[in-house]
Amino acid sequence: MERGNETGKHKDTGGQRGGPEEEGARAASGPTGQQGSRLPRLMAAARIDLQGSRRRLLESGMLRSPDSFNYRRNMNSVATHGITFLAGIAVGAAGAYFGDLFTDQRRRKEDARKARELFGDMVARMPDLLQEMRTDVRDPDHRNVRDFFVIPESAQLIPDGKAFVYRVNSGNDYLAKVGILEASGYVRDITPGNAPKFRMTEEFVSRLEEWAG
Repeated sequence: MERGNETGKHKDTGGQRGGPEEEGARAASGPTGQQGSRLPRLMAAARIDLQGSRRRLLESGMLRSPDSFNYRRNMNSVATHGITFLAGIAVGAAGAYFGDLFTDQRRRKEDARKARELFGDMVARMPDLLQEMRTDVRDPDHRNVRDFFVIPESAQLIPDGKAFVYRVNSGNDYLAKVGILEASGYVRDITPGNAPKFRMTEEFVSRLEEWAG
């Protein structure tokens, strides 16, 4: 009976030994588990500290942000391309403007040359008629008169001071010459009745006044 008790005691003792071993294992694993859970927090704190340091360096100017550098570089590139584009537009517009200006000047010179040649041709064809007309338009009493009649020499017409009268005879052929003036744009037909009546243009009057004769 006593041996049995001893055996039982040994069993109890073994059971008691198992308890502390388990507690020791739990005690050994406890700090390791806590240490493992603290590591991510420490890494996060270090990362936050690095970010704060980088931000402070950027604010102080000691560190240059690659993003801001790229942004400024891109903006400078955009500005350069924009200036180049606007300069190209300005050069093109200036070229077109001066091209049109020179073209207009050349056209005006060409028109003036043709007008002089046309009047010179009229002078060569009808110097007698143009001499009479020049005398009339230069008369101070008739400076504003532009209308005129062309009638046969034998016809009766009383001038009223508001129109010149040019008489046709067998040698001057004034009516045909006035027809040439009309075709050239120097006069236009305003005949109201039987007597042929015409009106001089201002350009034609200016040519007559400037003509040396």
